[in-house]
Amino acid sequence: MIQAGFDDEIDSQLMRIVYIAKKLPYGHEEAFVIPELMALRARGHDMHLAPLQISGGIRHDDAQTLEEITWPAALLAPEVLGAALLECLTRPVVVLRALAPLLRSRTPWLLFKNLASVPKALWLARRCRAAGVEHIHAHWGAVPGTYAMVAASVAGVPFSLTCHRYDIAQNNLLPAKARRASWIRAIDRAGARELATHIGPGLPQPTVLHMGVVPPPPSPPRRRPAGAPWRFVIAARLVEKKGHRYLLQALAALRKQGRSVVLDILGEGPLQGELEHQVRDLGLEGLVTFAGTAPHATFLQRLIAGDWDAMALPSIVARDGDKEGIPVSLIEAMACGLPVVATDNGGIPELLDGGAGLIVPECDVEALTVAMARLMDDVALHAEVIAKARQRIESEYDLKAIVDRLEQGFTRGHL
Repeated sequence: MIQAGFDDEIDSQLMRIVYIAKKLPYGHEEAFVIPELMALRARGHDMHLAPLQISGGIRHDDAQTLEEITWPAALLAPEVLGAALLECLTRPVVVLRALAPLLRSRTPWLLFKNLASVPKALWLARRCRAAGVEHIHAHWGAVPGTYAMVAASVAGVPFSLTCHRYDIAQNNLLPAKARRASWIRAIDRAGARELATHIGPGLPQPTVLHMGVVPPPPSPPRRRPAGAPWRFVIAARLVEKKGHRYLLQALAALRKQGRSVVLDILGEGPLQGELEHQVRDLGLEGLVTFAGTAPHATFLQRLIAGDWDAMALPSIVARDGDKEGIPVSLIEAMACGLPVVATDNGGIPELLDGGAGLIVPECDVEALTVAMARLMDDVALHAEVIAKARQRIESEYDLKAIVDRLEQGFTRGHL
């Protein structure tokens, strides 16, 4: 989500592209999509957003500029239902062919959710034809992917998918989407393997292409003020998967060791009340700050300024099976020279292996406590982790190279 200019890299094959997400630019969960969309737009592509849902308001400062390129419409808005009816009356065979794969939905609930997206998909198809859209790309292989598949089929344009994590586990018509998509992208190798298992042999397989950032210029090592407490940060939604409760337990353990340490919690979510209660139970009042969702630009400025000493993210597999892809907050922290401690969950080991961060088993408070203490105590380790992290981001997560690949996918039909 770290942005930079791309005006010197204008591609000669400029296209009109629609991006689909669950809510972006609305809500607060999909800011990680903004950088690549803005980079494509900066290169001259005519970009538009067609979110599946339009609830939540504009929550991210980065998203303000996207509102002007957004095509907003509620799922059952009159204009949506009217356009869907016209498509059914004027192109019934095309519509029926586009909807046929939905009948193979794995469960009645998935079938219901897929069918609920159909009127808006037909509305989008009609709008894409009128606007001369040349490609539709969906983030999430779940219902947003269904929305994209139906819209592209009816509009007669190619589409592609980026799959992240929950949408892979959900396996909502993934074989059908792989069969019809120009290409499917996974954001990490673990996700690609799981995605390939769902798709099965004989169909196009996913390509790994990370989410990217633009690293700021390297800065001199930050000098910690003498006697200042170690300040850790976690930037994540307050949900079970992110493992906040284990981090609070580790913080309490460090305090019992006599260490001066504090924690900033950035983000919002349904577990805030429970976590605040845990802070009181552990005697951590005054040491833990619930800062809410900060403007993204402010978050990046604070990372670059060195307001924190390290980032921790003790992610776990949630009870519903949800787990991490590769969290962009970790990528951003590493790009800005902040060492990170995280768990071996989802695609995180792919980001941190080789010493680019400290990896501990999930749900293991003792191991998390030890890793945090090592960063505090070992100056050489601290510097080594920062250097290896920066190298990892520059070689594998640089937004410019990732957008180069995306342009290839859009213009040539493959990544």
